[in-house]
Amino acid sequence: MCSVFLGACHCCRSASRVSPCCCLWCTCGGGASRAVFYAQPLYRYIKFGEHALFGEGDVLYGTAVFLLALGGAFYSLERFRSPRSREARGLLWIVTAVCLLGVTGYYMARFVRDGMAEYPTWIAMLWAFPLMFAPARNRELVWGAFLLGMASITRTNQIPGNGLMLAVSLLLHGRRRWKDGMLPLALFGGVCLLPLVHNLVYGGAFVFTTTSAGVASNLILGPQQWLAVLRGDPQAVSRLLNQVQLLLFAVPLDDWQAPVGMFAHVLMVAWLIATILAARRGWHRADVVMLLPLPYVLTHLVFAVQTYYPRHVTMAVLVAGLGVLTTLRAETSDTQGLQRPSISPGNREPAPGMG
Repeated sequence: MCSVFLGACHCCRSASRVSPCCCLWCTCGGGASRAVFYAQPLYRYIKFGEHALFGEGDVLYGTAVFLLALGGAFYSLERFRSPRSREARGLLWIVTAVCLLGVTGYYMARFVRDGMAEYPTWIAMLWAFPLMFAPARNRELVWGAFLLGMASITRTNQIPGNGLMLAVSLLLHGRRRWKDGMLPLALFGGVCLLPLVHNLVYGGAFVFTTTSAGVASNLILGPQQWLAVLRGDPQAVSRLLNQVQLLLFAVPLDDWQAPVGMFAHVLMVAWLIATILAARRGWHRADVVMLLPLPYVLTHLVFAVQTYYPRHVTMAVLVAGLGVLTTLRAETSDTQGLQRPSISPGNREPAPGMG
């Protein structure tokens, strides 16, 4: 895979809907700039794999990807099933699960159909999160780190959040030797460095991710704008408030966006309730998972949110929902007097209302 990744020609610089065969196999000239990634390093390879396996039509690969996404959602729900608990907590678990399935089944399916680049990262998160925070075996942490690395080079704006998630997961494995965390860290870091190696070898440029990262249209609140905010400049403050409204779904939504906004608002409320529950019983080290949505949100106080809105906010929504399930599992263990591990292992108890 690495040799294919490093050796491909990148003449196609469009944002999302690229011809996978063109990106991988055409031989075009034009200088070193064409050999430096412009956007989304891994996505073109994902599209090539989809078309190589399922042909040029959308139906077969769309169905396969959609089933993979739903499989990840149900896998997360299985890993974070709670033992029988109080009715309020059980209801919160069910509401959170329904909203996660709603985001996956409605919005993610639309993105698969439209060929946008975010859906592979959402699928990776649905599989990686339980591997990171409810591992049944030691090697599952390694697979989780690999998936986070692959997601990071698919959408490079998620690198801060994915890196923090890996660090938190390793921190919560307090009973492990420090050597046990070296392989996941090395694997995640090695995958994230693949674009840099490609850009150095084939483009002769030290570009860590992509050249589109610094495009003015992507950088909404750069250093100068933040200084203007601190000075109280009305235009800069208005731009900041607009970013915050977009991140909180506090803007008018089109008809097709409304269900996503509804699921997102319910998950935000569930996240607040779970945070309050954690605070009332006393904070534990594992409750730091409730902070994991924040880097995905804070990244887009700087970068553009509105392009194909709300795709850039969806990862934070998914991580918030998965964090709620994690905290409810730990909350149930505490209320039943169970010894709480650093990270809840994959359990085998039935979900609330499921028998």
